[in-house]
Amino acid sequence: MINILVLYFDFVSSNLINFLVSSKYSFFVNQILSLDILNFSNIKFDLALLFLPKQSNIDFVPVLMALLICAKPVIVLDPSQNNKNKAISRDSGAVAYFSYPVSIDLIDKAILKILSSFETLFYADLKINTKLCTAYRNNINLKLRKKEFDILTLFLRFPNKVLTKEFIYKALWDINYIAKTNTLEVHMSSLRRKINHGFDLSYIKTVNCIGYKLI
Repeated sequence: MINILVLYFDFVSSNLINFLVSSKYSFFVNQILSLDILNFSNIKFDLALLFLPKQSNIDFVPVLMALLICAKPVIVLDPSQNNKNKAISRDSGAVAYFSYPVSIDLIDKAILKILSSFETLFYADLKINTKLCTAYRNNINLKLRKKEFDILTLFLRFPNKVLTKEFIYKALWDINYIAKTNTLEVHMSSLRRKINHGFDLSYIKTVNCIGYKLI
């Protein structure tokens, strides 16, 4: 499960929160009330969304640096649309900067791009390396094709979650799902055959009329 930390000073987008609620991500929201104590090392998160303050007299750099010390990627969202803030964010090491308002779709794509950079993912006896594009089950190389590997990676990022066909198409093909096509079904059939060969336990379950789930 991907954990997203949302931090804000005096503004947070309700549209973004609604998107996160309806998404496959796990998230929690914290308001920055003081710069005296900034320690995020005891919080388990995979990436952070930092809303900069609308008020220009509030210094956001200590918060950004405290996040980066945790060696986690940070996406900066700036409601003040200040070019100076953009330069500071990029120079400090933020992986992405957006002037707010910005489309939720762009934020989602930035999150997926960050997730694709994570190297090793595990689930039970499954292990994949996103840098080397290798996938193993019980240390046996599954020898997946590119799209099969991408689909399995998506499942390992969202274990025990139902992934709709629409979500998978949008994430991997960047197109809307068309009911008449069987492209996904063909890839899923091949992926299942390779994952399950020689094993009694099947990991991927079909959820009728909706999509698939890694169980």
